[in-house]
Amino acid sequence: MSTTATAAPAKAALPNEGRPGYKHTKLGWIPEEWEVTRYGEMTTLLTNGFVGTATTHYTDAADGVPYVQGYNVKEFTIDYHGMCKVNRTFHEKNAKSCLREGDLLTIQTGDIGVTSIVPDDLAGANCHALVISRFKQDAAFAGYYLQYLNSPIGRAMIRRIETGSTMKHINVGDLKRELVIQPTGPEQRRIAAVLGAWDQAIATAQQLLAAQQERKRGLMNTVLSDVYHHRHKASIGDIAEEIGERNPDGTEHIVLSCSKHKGFVSSLEYFKKQVYSEDRSNYKVIRRGQFGFPANHIEEGSIDLLRDHEAGLLSPIYVVFEFDHATVNSEFMYYLFKSERYKHIFRTSTNASVDRRGSLRWNDFKNLWVPLPERDEQDRLAKLFTAFDKQIEQTQNYLDHLITQKRGLMQQLLTGAVRVKH
Repeated sequence: MSTTATAAPAKAALPNEGRPGYKHTKLGWIPEEWEVTRYGEMTTLLTNGFVGTATTHYTDAADGVPYVQGYNVKEFTIDYHGMCKVNRTFHEKNAKSCLREGDLLTIQTGDIGVTSIVPDDLAGANCHALVISRFKQDAAFAGYYLQYLNSPIGRAMIRRIETGSTMKHINVGDLKRELVIQPTGPEQRRIAAVLGAWDQAIATAQQLLAAQQERKRGLMNTVLSDVYHHRHKASIGDIAEEIGERNPDGTEHIVLSCSKHKGFVSSLEYFKKQVYSEDRSNYKVIRRGQFGFPANHIEEGSIDLLRDHEAGLLSPIYVVFEFDHATVNSEFMYYLFKSERYKHIFRTSTNASVDRRGSLRWNDFKNLWVPLPERDEQDRLAKLFTAFDKQIEQTQNYLDHLITQKRGLMQQLLTGAVRVKH
């Protein structure tokens, strides 16, 4: 009997294998002059902020000490909105969590791993339930590890040590023992400078986006308030009709959900799992140009006009309706329904609805009044608000592009796959 030798499968080359100037470590291939070390070995202080109830120590006194909490910590920055102050007695009793400029603050419970750096105006502040990292100046540069902890590499490290079933958290002792990549001091600073420049570009785009959104919000509230008070009004039931089309033949339309921020979205993508029934014969069909809202959530602003699909399916709890297109510009009505005034109207109408079950069904909804300007004015306002949305969408896309590009660059720079030249 003859046998045929089978060649062993070729071993896949590891990244940087055989590349001069690199070495293989527990964290993968890194430049020869870089090291892998434990996170705690680079710090002079690695501790928790105060853990417990501090509300009885809050103060509005002029000599109160700023008290940084998890909701103040954002990636790479501090959000001062809603920051509390504690009295001096509490601060002095908890001196171990007194902050210095350049300390890193990492969220310990909740949105764990998100890290910011203490700016000069918060030196001397205190903090609540945050991990404080203070680095040895001759070993580590805080700006580099700010990038490291917020990177995909750092977040993966945090996920390895998170504990808890319902509310995830991390322990300082576990973080202290974790291995991290440690470039040379000068290269840490160069990497931080490159990534910091991207952060500036991202922050500029975020500021532009916020300004555009605020401008649109202000203009909508002003213009639509004027329209509401000075134009003829009609009840919704006089200019729209409820749509009761069902799906008895089981047509495979996309199943949609309506969120308060994004409007109609794929139910599967939104919930990351199937929450709708296998039998969708009783689901409501919504078609392009029609409105829909969940009767039990409209008070949150969950109402939308279908634009992105020719047809979709909605749970039976939804109300579907369509305006008379000869009289009404549906885009104008969409912006009207998204205004602060109508969010308030929906909330009060839901609370006062006849069925008393915290829902707003068609029989109550159709009796709501809406302003009805001349059709050409509706068209003009719809076009104006749509132009604002397109501008906002362009800025959002640009911001998303910057963030995606930076994440890819972080992976390259923080592992040494790409080096920052002198």
